[in-house]
Amino acid sequence: MKKNHSAWPGAKKILICLALLTIIGLTLMPVGDGWSWRTHGAVFGSRGITAVALERIVNDEGVSASVRNGLNGSLIRSGTAKPDSFDSSKHIMTGAENKGADWLYQVSLAGTNWDNVSYFMGLAGHYWGQLMEYSMHDNAKPYYENQFPDNPDAAYEAWFEKADHLKRQVEFYRPKDPALIVQGTGSQSTNYVYASAEPDPLVDGSGRQGSVSGGSITNTQSYSADGNYEQIAENNTATVTYTYVVTENETEGGAIDFDNAKADDGNYENIFENDYGGSGTTENREVDAVDGVDNGDSTGDVLSDAQLDDGVTYDVAKNEVLHFDSINTSGISGTITAAVLWVNWYVDSGYNGNNPIHWTTDEVTSPFANSTGIIPGPNDTIDNTASFDLYAAGVDTIEELENLDIGFLNNTGAAAYLIHFDYILVRVTYTSAAGYRFDISQSITGIPVNADNSLQVKYYTGGDTESISVYIYNFTTSNIDNAGVLQSGAGPYTFENTIDNDHISAAGEVVVEFIQPDSDATDSNLFVDYTRVATSQADYRLIWEHRITGVTTGRDNYELSVYGRRGTDGETVDVAVWNFTTSSWKSIGTMNTSDNLLTQYFSGSEINDYLSGGAMSVRYFENSADSTQTTIYLDYVVLTERWVSVGASTPYSSLSDFLAAEKSEIYSFIDKVMPPSPDNLETWMTGWWGDWINSRKCEETNLSVYASGNGNNIHYGSKELVDMATELVYSGWVYALGIQNQVSTRYISWSQWRSREHTTVGLWYYPYGG
Repeated sequence: MKKNHSAWPGAKKILICLALLTIIGLTLMPVGDGWSWRTHGAVFGSRGITAVALERIVNDEGVSASVRNGLNGSLIRSGTAKPDSFDSSKHIMTGAENKGADWLYQVSLAGTNWDNVSYFMGLAGHYWGQLMEYSMHDNAKPYYENQFPDNPDAAYEAWFEKADHLKRQVEFYRPKDPALIVQGTGSQSTNYVYASAEPDPLVDGSGRQGSVSGGSITNTQSYSADGNYEQIAENNTATVTYTYVVTENETEGGAIDFDNAKADDGNYENIFENDYGGSGTTENREVDAVDGVDNGDSTGDVLSDAQLDDGVTYDVAKNEVLHFDSINTSGISGTITAAVLWVNWYVDSGYNGNNPIHWTTDEVTSPFANSTGIIPGPNDTIDNTASFDLYAAGVDTIEELENLDIGFLNNTGAAAYLIHFDYILVRVTYTSAAGYRFDISQSITGIPVNADNSLQVKYYTGGDTESISVYIYNFTTSNIDNAGVLQSGAGPYTFENTIDNDHISAAGEVVVEFIQPDSDATDSNLFVDYTRVATSQADYRLIWEHRITGVTTGRDNYELSVYGRRGTDGETVDVAVWNFTTSSWKSIGTMNTSDNLLTQYFSGSEINDYLSGGAMSVRYFENSADSTQTTIYLDYVVLTERWVSVGASTPYSSLSDFLAAEKSEIYSFIDKVMPPSPDNLETWMTGWWGDWINSRKCEETNLSVYASGNGNNIHYGSKELVDMATELVYSGWVYALGIQNQVSTRYISWSQWRSREHTTVGLWYYPYGG
């Protein structure tokens, strides 16, 4: 059954190209120009051509139990390797195809002698596995011999060099269950299965992290981009940690049981005042009235303008009345020994009034009952300061200070000239039988910056109901900043205040100070259960699953497609599919910041590893600790099911007809994969094929080079030719064994074995929607 090359233009160059694509065996072999017997027989754990073909037969429910049980895999493997040891002419195409056909015929004659059947199948598998091999093409050696007519050794060296280079490529493509690209009377059908559930927990038992921030899963249910996204955002999985006080310093007052403040355990530290006794002088005791019509003041100015020596003035115009009702006596205790009124003012040029500042301690009478003798005059156009001895005038008790009224009437002439008061203050000196107060600071260390930090104090107070203030040291300004006042009473209460980075040292220290400054005769206590800093550092993570349900098994092949993008924060979002056989996630790639497509191909038998109850699980995973929220945008998530729908066919009447038709399909496939080249033997290395060889890509040792670029003919051809050889061996065996189902004769047509109609209906072949 020698092939007529004249009927096929460019046969030499096509088969040489074909051979260069498919020469590579899955391991090294003693004979360098042939398919390795490991490729044929699958020893040492590799999946070879005959191993895959045998696996398909023994797992085929349409094959009788006697055939499946009778076949001997060891003898098949032995037969597969045998020609390498006895047949020196096996690497010639015409010899290989004829010998393969002869051994297939012997299989058909062996009946139920399963040892012979198995061994003959192995022999046939070897030859038929070589029908697409470069090195056994009839014209391969003559081509190189013509290149080096005077040096045969150089010819063979060049020949084997190309073979060795290209072995690496096909080695990457170990045979899989094919169901491939052969063309027949039918057409390819597809079905799309979409993500329909988002389970929690995930298929691996882990808890879901994340939330839908826009759209919904229905936005992913398409098989092409439409710009409608489901948006899934990371969740903040941070937990709050507590760091407790470690040291304490007693500036004033004292404390016992400091260790009780180091834990939230209901045991309290006692911070108490000490008696510092003696006398005290308070500078700048401010006027303490609310100005306005209620106290007779008619200026309309803000009271605080007259309380501080700050250059901000309280202004009194012509015929306006200044009236302040009482002085701030907070913190003054014991016996008053001195009280002096101090006033600072200046007047507008042209002022000619002559009224003095008045005072009284009788709230019923007018504030103009008594003169202080301080009289703003026409010449006081710059700062003037004067004082009046209130104590000598009889203001010698705290009560009288609290009832002290200050009054003034601007009686300037015709023009409305103003008097500007910077401050009106009283300096008080007093003696106290006791002077209780405290000033206690505590330090907390190990606090991180750039986190959500908060000071927390659990406490209650006892004794006097004086105000206890909380201060936090500012490491930027070197001041202590008032954080608030503690509530008095039996509580317990919880005080909380946010801590920013200014209040955390470079070493991570926070200093807290409790101050009760009023020196009085009554003891006060602060009882502290704990002083601590609560820290919550943002930790955004994404663990999300799309579950694709309703997948139909038994298709020829499948492809998972995920199209979308992630946010621009630089985090890695991995997309993976769950393998139920290995109980592990198989990554199919990571998402880009712009829309990109991630795909994963599954053969017809491989898909079962990724299904449970017809459901596939796809995971989106970003699990690095960070403070940035990542969002992913999913346009479509789909599993495409593909299979060949075959039309009517007529069984072949003889083995030779079957083989001829089979070869016709092979050559048709070669024409699609291998573009035509010049017929001239000397120039066949031109064009895209020659460019590829000349670029020396075949010398790559990194196998990933041969896996990239699905549109590349080299990539496509090498994988599919290896699978094609597997399909060829399988089909020959099936035919020779006479396996049939729903066929009236013992022979099987090409279209029948291609569509797997010889098996139980439904195992390999489903009509659309079936």
